[in-house]
Amino acid sequence: MGAPSNLYRTLQVDPQAEDTVIRAAYRALMKQYHPDHGGDTTVARALNHAYATLADPVARAAYNKLIRLHGARKDEATARQKPLAGTRSLVEELGEEVFRRFVPDFPDDLVRVFDFTGVLRNSQRHRLWLKRLPRGDAADARAFAKAVEAGRLSRPLWGWGSDLFVAVLPITTPSFRWLLRGPTGPVPKLSYGVALYDLSTREVHAVGRCGDLPAFRPFMTALEAARPSASPSPRPNT
Repeated sequence: MGAPSNLYRTLQVDPQAEDTVIRAAYRALMKQYHPDHGGDTTVARALNHAYATLADPVARAAYNKLIRLHGARKDEATARQKPLAGTRSLVEELGEEVFRRFVPDFPDDLVRVFDFTGVLRNSQRHRLWLKRLPRGDAADARAFAKAVEAGRLSRPLWGWGSDLFVAVLPITTPSFRWLLRGPTGPVPKLSYGVALYDLSTREVHAVGRCGDLPAFRPFMTALEAARPSASPSPRPNT
């Protein structure tokens, strides 16, 4: 039997995602791919199939069991292969200082979406979101874009503050460069930005007024503290 199709990847969500996250991802993708809006019929059909399975608790449990069974067989076949690169923890990759400057604080339903989310110590309206992407390809880029959207939607309408979303990548790729974003408008503290951290070069890629976000400079300072001999610096989008 061949490998089952990855319904979680179809909806661009984590396998541990809550029902609300799955529903939000489905709705967002269907707005883009629905045939009535000029979308792709094949993609829309795949989205409907994925959502019909994952939105039903019984069907989802059966699907998860199938995935685990296939995964166990795959692990047996690849047990002697060299471990994948990039298995170090975020603390090892970024340094402990990042996690001293930002207090862990995961919004509801996003614990499994981001690897870390924390508020700036002594200024808890401003948040850092970190997500590791193992490949840096187009699928990872789409997943990160949806994660950013979910993070932005998690803020209450009456709340104020800024968000710095950082994709931690093995290497910066063109698929991710188009996601770079700096805050807009007259008040950066009410906006958000998207930056990339390249593990191969230890460089942060940011654009526009990303440096105006209250979380940006503490994040950069923490990275510099982890590598005093080769401090990371923000690089413009090229």
